[in-house]
Amino acid sequence: MIPRRRRLRRGAFALVGLASILLAARYRRFRAVDHSMTPVIEPGDHLVADRAWGRRGLARGDIVIFRSGGRHIIKRVVGLPGETVGIEGGVLMIDREPTADPWWPAATRPEGEWAVPSDSWFVLGDNRADSSADSRTLGPIRRPSVHSRVVARYWPWRRAGTI
Repeated sequence: MIPRRRRLRRGAFALVGLASILLAARYRRFRAVDHSMTPVIEPGDHLVADRAWGRRGLARGDIVIFRSGGRHIIKRVVGLPGETVGIEGGVLMIDREPTADPWWPAATRPEGEWAVPSDSWFVLGDNRADSSADSRTLGPIRRPSVHSRVVARYWPWRRAGTI
């Protein structure tokens, strides 16, 4: 009887270890460091990001982490591949049509129009008053630059949950 228990225990430990390795390979932890995504993500928030985002692709409204200038940047996808994104009079335009932007009532300068290539997305920070680095200054973000899609916040506890 003891050898059977020992085998079950070893099997359970192996299963937990394998699951931990698989989860660690797919998910990463990040900490927000600036105000560019407030009020949704505050500086100091600890986030969980899914590195296997490519299977389902990215949708408008997803929050992504991408690399630019050697650092990770967190922004929201507002423009999809093949679209034309514009900002006119503080209004976000998709293919020259005004869009209801539920994440922030008004965009700020710079205004303009950008074509989003087939392998890219147009991203903006939720805090558009902040002069943060987003697609208005960096241009559309190419697929190889996108590291992961933010799925949850785990700290602070009072704000923990899916994003």
